[in-house]
Amino acid sequence: MISLKSETPKQKNRMINKTLTVVLFILLMPILSFSSSMYEKIDSLTKYASILGSSDYHQAISLCDSIIYLCIKHDYKKGEAEALRIRGKSLFYGVQYSEALKHYVMSKEKFEELNDLFGVANVNNNIAVVYSYLGFDEKSLEIDLENLKLRERINDSSNISGTINNIGVNYRKLGLPEKALEYFRQAYNKSINREDSIAFSRVLNNIGLAFLDLNIYDSAYFYFNYSLEIRKKINELQGVKNSYQGLGNYYFAIGNYTMAKTYQEKSLDIANNLGIVYEIESITSDLSKTYEALSLFEDAFNALKLNKQMTDSIKTNDVASLLTRLEMEKTFAVEKKIRMLEAEKNELENQAIIKSERMQKLFYLIGLILLSLLILKAYFDLRNKKKINRELLDYQKEIIKQKEEILVQHDSILAQNELLEQINSEKDKFFSIIAHDLRNPFMAFLGLTKILSNNFMQLTPNEIKEYTNNLFDSAENLHKLLENLLEWSRIQRGIIKFNPEYCILSFIVQQNIEIQTEFARQKGVKLINHIPAKLNVFCDISMINTVLRNLISNAIKFTNTGGKIEIAANTDKNNEYATIFVKDSGVGMDSETIDKLFRIDQNVTNDGTSGEKGTGLGLILCKEFIEKHGADIWVESILGEGSTFLFTLPAKQKI
Repeated sequence: MISLKSETPKQKNRMINKTLTVVLFILLMPILSFSSSMYEKIDSLTKYASILGSSDYHQAISLCDSIIYLCIKHDYKKGEAEALRIRGKSLFYGVQYSEALKHYVMSKEKFEELNDLFGVANVNNNIAVVYSYLGFDEKSLEIDLENLKLRERINDSSNISGTINNIGVNYRKLGLPEKALEYFRQAYNKSINREDSIAFSRVLNNIGLAFLDLNIYDSAYFYFNYSLEIRKKINELQGVKNSYQGLGNYYFAIGNYTMAKTYQEKSLDIANNLGIVYEIESITSDLSKTYEALSLFEDAFNALKLNKQMTDSIKTNDVASLLTRLEMEKTFAVEKKIRMLEAEKNELENQAIIKSERMQKLFYLIGLILLSLLILKAYFDLRNKKKINRELLDYQKEIIKQKEEILVQHDSILAQNELLEQINSEKDKFFSIIAHDLRNPFMAFLGLTKILSNNFMQLTPNEIKEYTNNLFDSAENLHKLLENLLEWSRIQRGIIKFNPEYCILSFIVQQNIEIQTEFARQKGVKLINHIPAKLNVFCDISMINTVLRNLISNAIKFTNTGGKIEIAANTDKNNEYATIFVKDSGVGMDSETIDKLFRIDQNVTNDGTSGEKGTGLGLILCKEFIEKHGADIWVESILGEGSTFLFTLPAKQKI
């Protein structure tokens, strides 16, 4: 439920907080004045003001005023430039965009006077954000692209990923989610091993939003949860609010409005506590749609009412925003005029250069004519001799070319013969599966239904239950067989797309264990996940889900009651590849059976320990999917002592 308040506790205590800020500054002045590390103390206060801005921008602005006074008094120009930037950032949180931009410009001028390019890059980032919030997305993108070049030039490695992330945000706002996702992934790769959890979680959340725009819901859900887990751990409230909002939008998109309502209301609670106007305005807009979908019309009305209050609050700065737009448009006009003047200047310079080049070319031409006359006679003398040599050489090349073509045709014929043999083998196996493995379950299914049809009135309830259970098992085996046949045929026709990305391996393994838990419980088999929590792999999640599902299902199938199945992994010394193990304590295999695995031309269809049926096609799918990753899959087994299926996956993206 949404409650509307005319005045929040933050607004009531704003004057008290401002007074406390001034008192705090007065108490700190003697310490700062006589400390040998005064500049460090000022920098600490500035960092505190930066953190304070998102929760109480009024108090942050007051603190920045005191810091600026102290910097001027002690001629600390860099500190003054940074304090001006943080004051602009606090004004931005207060939706005072015009004043924020003014302070950013003053801060940038001071950083430029100090030739502090790192400071200039940080201010450029803030200016781009202001442009974005005022709707100048293309201009914001232009600034961010230039700022990326600056950060790369000064090797500002700690902030490059943030700028790349901002570029992705601009592309997403411009309606280009695929382009945005490209930059978000670059930001992810550059920030994955850094300790800046706030920036890393922001990138994860943005990847989720891009996937949501592209209607790839499973991936969106994964990245929203990944981001939320980190943000909760570091207690980054504004980030937690945004992750909740992303999950709410995910559930809304898949039609689960109840869950959408739960997460969006959590997001609104945090936004209200933070008191950031544009965050409240954003979440209430989404929440009103969810309430409407749930037919909670009174709540939907209250959400829209609160949204309008926040919108009206933003609109109180219309005059300032209009001035800001006029200033920006004036800036655009000046920049355009400067570019025109530079173009005219370049045109004049180009004309002078062209004229000079023409004179040089004229002298060169005269020289070339004279030189040509000198060598012309020698050329005619040598031409006939060269012509004869060239004809002989051409004849020799033609003979070599014909020989090479014959060899290529020979190799092509051999390759085609091998391909035809392979195709015939695969065709025979395919027909064998259809003729034998598909026909036999159908015959069993038909036989059971015939018994039930002809003798239903004579059968006891226990017999009917037994027959129907057998019917269900036959139908389930038929479904698995048809599903694997369809998957295998899609691979052969190249329909399945390969979309690898970074993901947490333990998360994927645990999901597949949960899917097989009931099957394992019925057989009394224990499933154990030993995968390290922080092990990342670069893979196609859908394909690896299929591989794990087949390997775990097979392990349960061939493990006796009371046995166990362990899934573990390790990496090579360079952390380039991860090797995943699926180990069971089942019946094992002899070497002859092992040699037949993973081959389409061999039929391995042993029954499980409880009589489960199979076709062997699942392992063929596993091999196809693992080889798509440029990796390997194999098995180690001893008859009567269990089996271990192993496969590798890249731990890094190949360049």
